[in-house]
Amino acid sequence: MNVREGIKEWLQYHHISHVFGNPGSTEIPFLVDWPETISYVLGLQESQVVSMADGYAQAMGRPAVVNLHSQPGLGHAMGALMTARKNRSPLVVTIGQEDSRHHIVEPLLYGNLVPWASTIAQWSYQPTSAEDVLPALERAYHEALRPPGGPAAVILPMDYLNGQTTWNPRRNVDYHSVPEGLDELGEILNTAKLPVLVIGDEVDKEDGWDEAVRLAERLDCPVYGAPLSMRMGFPNRHPLFQGFLNPVMSSIIQILSPYDTVVVIGAPAFLTYPYIPGSREWTSPVHHISSDPEYLARSVAAKGYYGSVRPAMQALLAKIAPKEPELPEIVLQEAEQKSTAARERAVMGSDYVLYAIGQSMPTEAIVVDESVSHSLLLRKILPFSNRGSYYTASNGALGWGLAAAAGIQLAQTQRRVIAVLGDGASLYGMQSLWTINEWHLPIIIVILNNHGYNILKSLTQSLYPGHLATAPGLSVGHIEFVPLAESMGIKAVKVDNPSDLEKELQRAWALKEPYLLDVQVDSTIPKLL
Repeated sequence: MNVREGIKEWLQYHHISHVFGNPGSTEIPFLVDWPETISYVLGLQESQVVSMADGYAQAMGRPAVVNLHSQPGLGHAMGALMTARKNRSPLVVTIGQEDSRHHIVEPLLYGNLVPWASTIAQWSYQPTSAEDVLPALERAYHEALRPPGGPAAVILPMDYLNGQTTWNPRRNVDYHSVPEGLDELGEILNTAKLPVLVIGDEVDKEDGWDEAVRLAERLDCPVYGAPLSMRMGFPNRHPLFQGFLNPVMSSIIQILSPYDTVVVIGAPAFLTYPYIPGSREWTSPVHHISSDPEYLARSVAAKGYYGSVRPAMQALLAKIAPKEPELPEIVLQEAEQKSTAARERAVMGSDYVLYAIGQSMPTEAIVVDESVSHSLLLRKILPFSNRGSYYTASNGALGWGLAAAAGIQLAQTQRRVIAVLGDGASLYGMQSLWTINEWHLPIIIVILNNHGYNILKSLTQSLYPGHLATAPGLSVGHIEFVPLAESMGIKAVKVDNPSDLEKELQRAWALKEPYLLDVQVDSTIPKLL
């Protein structure tokens, strides 16, 4: 069998229906005789291609395949691959390579790519022969799934794809396991007077919403979202939900110190940014459950439990004596949000704009968040009641959101995606508008336009009071998003008053096609915390 044919058979065996790529000359052998049953999703820049695959893999819950162009393509993609690594997104990354028969003279596109790729991949490898290609791809598939999950790279010399091979691995690997030591944790929780749960992205990845809610209600305890969590693991309108922890260690300790038992499930313990001086002394014992050994290795927890979080919560539910929950009322919180939004309506304040978005959303909508300076507020105001309803990048890199929204919409065709982006962040990934239009993806794109990098202004103002005017490079003006979107075939409108915002949001949800709203929000610099 020809290696090219074998690759197509390998893709079909793993039910891979979409391959994301930006090809060059070294990828021609990969592309010829492409089967109609597999869609090649073209992106106009490699970082956007990787982010599309990242979003797709997260939304599908299995590996996605990315096709990059030799050393220039890998270079362009490095930042997005690092984001995918931090997101724990399983990607099989194929990277084209010059014909092996003239590597000795280092031709134009040649590069020693294995060590380069290994800086961001869980595993990277260049096959040594044509017969080695399919086994390498098969291993990469399983390496991408290996906890904690991430990119696995295979470098493909052009001539190897024209060689002969055989293909018959047919392997399956189950990485799920129940953590040990949960009997002891169950006893601790049964005797705890004031327990608290901190829920992270792994709960959403493992479809553990129901278990998390049942566990919280059985314990009748408060629930916090892990700081800077990239997924929503608990409904933020549930009466026991107390909001997201601020990503500052002294603040986390202060908030959690009244509780006698802290259990972190499926998140780092704890992710912080930026550094703020303060106490780092824990008075409450922290217990930490995660399928990510890296999270556990750097945790502040007194006891860690390694394994899948959903079966861990199921095991705990069997060990904890039921309580009659006294669920608090959340009517007051919702009334306060509505009141704040009403006060800010006239000036197009962030509270109002996000409240209007939340009111317009159907319950099954998916939110992709790259709003940066508005993210904490967004997670507080928008309602999330379903698994897989919220996605953001885990490492703060810009340019992920619009492309990831495209990948998520391709994976979740029965749900609508709304991407909420800062104006600065959106400019890192505008090429994805072309792919969104080509694939007729009905994504609503809301740009919260405050004409600058407000998160950086906020940091400057907080860390160096009185010096904001001396810091260059923090404002972004003279960008017209409407003609930019229209040049790539996307309908768009500029929104600078409340009545138009409410009308355009209704229109966007009714259109069933991509639509961009350039929303002029109040540019007042927010406080850091």
